[in-house]
Amino acid sequence: MTETKYYICYENALKQDEAELLHKYWQLDQSSENIYRHKVQDLIGILNFDKESYITKFVKGNCFISSNSQIFNCTSCQIKFNANCRTEFNSLIKRLPTVCDNCKKEEINLIALEKINILESSIQNPIFPEFSYEDLQSLNYVEKIILFVMISEMNVSENEPINFSEGELNLTGVTDIDKDILSSLFNKKAIYVIKDEDYNNLPLLIETTEYIYKNKKHLNSDNINSVNSFLSALYEPGVYFLKPTDSPSFEDFLDKLFEDINNYFITKKDIEILSDLIISILLYQSYYLVNEAKQEHKIPIDMNMKLDIVLTSLVKKYPMPVVFNILNYQAKNVAAKLYSNTAMPSYIQNKLYCKYIEESINYLNKNNKIPYQKKLPDYMTGSKFEYFSSHYILGDLISWSSLSGDEIIERWIHSDTIKKIQ
Repeated sequence: MTETKYYICYENALKQDEAELLHKYWQLDQSSENIYRHKVQDLIGILNFDKESYITKFVKGNCFISSNSQIFNCTSCQIKFNANCRTEFNSLIKRLPTVCDNCKKEEINLIALEKINILESSIQNPIFPEFSYEDLQSLNYVEKIILFVMISEMNVSENEPINFSEGELNLTGVTDIDKDILSSLFNKKAIYVIKDEDYNNLPLLIETTEYIYKNKKHLNSDNINSVNSFLSALYEPGVYFLKPTDSPSFEDFLDKLFEDINNYFITKKDIEILSDLIISILLYQSYYLVNEAKQEHKIPIDMNMKLDIVLTSLVKKYPMPVVFNILNYQAKNVAAKLYSNTAMPSYIQNKLYCKYIEESINYLNKNNKIPYQKKLPDYMTGSKFEYFSSHYILGDLISWSSLSGDEIIERWIHSDTIKKIQ
């Protein structure tokens, strides 16, 4: 068996003390636990280097160590490895790395190319349905407004379908209502939803992009460009609003959609849908205020159907700042009642709030009283639907806060934008 030998290759002409430093740096001692005879810190005085890092830098710039051993050969191309410092030498004698940088780069690029080819053959963009102006007429009044509001807030200079992330879809401020509207728009082909599972090989997409990112410094430009080109052409999961096939642009589509909204022949069914939507939004907002009053006054509340009915009556008759005043004032009264009667059973305690609100409504109605208002919390902001209707339909308002639910509905259906009721 050939004896393993190591040899130092000098890359520059050296003085005697410089050669002595390099020799001592690399001098091995196989009998010692530390394979090097001299510690780096013991060599500091030879050339007046005052730091170990200076010695390592000098070694790297003037020599390297190699060997006749096969472990110093690349397993692919058999090129000889060199070590410029002890850290690299330690890796070599531990059989790391096994291939040279060039072979590693070639191997990584071959794997990347294979992954890219598989990716391109297995993952294709979903096919968007066709949507025309004729299809637009199947949308009801509310759906047309929602469609207009969403598209008008985006950059519509391109003719590609417009993608919205879930966080951007604050249509009415009520998640469940938004989902119902989007579901109807999807069924009528006005939008298209791409889900993660629509890509039949999503794990491969993730695996390939992670591999490319991890090995980016080793990849050639062709492979990087191929992946970038593929990803840029791939539609991301999300909600897509579609341009009608017979429309020259989204701008033209928006103009026609806005014209439809402002010249709408509203039906009784449209009025029912609109009224239910407005009251549902206000009811949802009122529950924010109930929770605000509950936390401030620390009272138990039974969130049941009876409370739904009472709050619905409240938001129909009064603007939201008045609703908040009533809800907060009655919560305060409930807290005072419970404080004065600590022995009251819990099943009665949590029903007091609804009872007090109902009594307050009856009192105000009977005595024709005008209730006070309370400033709404700052976090209560309106939805896209509310802001659009306030400005364009209800008479240049900022929001719905100055009107009751019934007033919003009445003013809306008698707006100049509504041409006639069939």
